[in-house]
Amino acid sequence: MVDDTIGRKWALIIGINNYIDSNITPLQYAVNDAYALYECLTDNEYGCFEASKTKLLTDKTEIKPTRSEILKAINGLQIAEVKDSVFIFFAGHGIEKNGESYLVKELTRGIGFSTGVRVDLVVS
Repeated sequence: MVDDTIGRKWALIIGINNYIDSNITPLQYAVNDAYALYECLTDNEYGCFEASKTKLLTDKTEIKPTRSEILKAINGLQIAEVKDSVFIFFAGHGIEKNGESYLVKELTRGIGFSTGVRVDLVVS
């Protein structure tokens, strides 16, 4: 049951183990961490997030964590209201260049600055 005084809960959970660029080291536990967090958040005794408001993107989900899908999921959170809570989790590689931080998504090639997702897009 949703308490109208505190608003709704929204979540975007991303876990990426594998990258198409062989120069980017694969991770072992990012996807598992994302699934475990999803299960915890959507559990009625713990997180109480509605599954319909909790988006999971991993190497193993039907919809992959590509740049366009990550941005679409972030844009989808814009319907949240001031009293709502928004939770974003990213397990994967990140990079920094010239003071800007980027999330490295699965289809990133090379250093990925032009194809990564800028962190300031996520938090704005």
